[in-house]
Amino acid sequence: MLNASQIKGLHIEKSKAGLSDAQYRQILHEVCDVESSKDESLSESDYWLLVKAIKAVSRSRYGWKPSQLSRFRKYASYCKLGDSAVRQELFKLTGQMHEESLELTNDDFEHVMASLEDRLARMVALKEIEAPAGIELDYWSKRLPNGKLTSRQRYEITGLWEQLKTYLTPERQTFAYLYGFAQSCLRLKSMPGDLGELSRKQGVILVDALKRRLAQEIQHLAKAVPF
Repeated sequence: MLNASQIKGLHIEKSKAGLSDAQYRQILHEVCDVESSKDESLSESDYWLLVKAIKAVSRSRYGWKPSQLSRFRKYASYCKLGDSAVRQELFKLTGQMHEESLELTNDDFEHVMASLEDRLARMVALKEIEAPAGIELDYWSKRLPNGKLTSRQRYEITGLWEQLKTYLTPERQTFAYLYGFAQSCLRLKSMPGDLGELSRKQGVILVDALKRRLAQEIQHLAKAVPF
């Protein structure tokens, strides 16, 4: 018999895969010939077979569901992002250029929503907009996996840093300065020894902070050099 944690785990996988109750019961029946995850005949090996089967179904589901597309577009609207800007954000996080791409996954959806939510929270804090009714400004960030910085995020951070360095004095054109910048904007108690120590969520925040700093430097230079 499966324990409570395993039963809960199956239901979490079911939810992530977007399965209906009928589809879930069909997997239980096909894989283990049972009708419920509480069946006393189920063993730990059955649990892992079920997890594998549910994940396989999840991988076969292409693209975001209509409800996910609707929520994504609603948050983009709250953030006052036009089509071009929001798709740049999408590409930054997922490598896909359009929200209807069949390559997008549920994990992609949660990362994108956390990024939009972070942008929305900053806009509210700066009083640029009123907080939308019925919206929790940390809902998606709390769901975001605490995985390590992705290679795509590391590449983007490095690229932004190379651009920013051209506006800095020579003594600031060091990785120590970048790590100090990361420590400050992420409110870390100590300076990271390497970018790989950062989480995906911290990567999203750092990329956005570097973009804002780069925009400020470009604007400052434009004002200092009249045409």
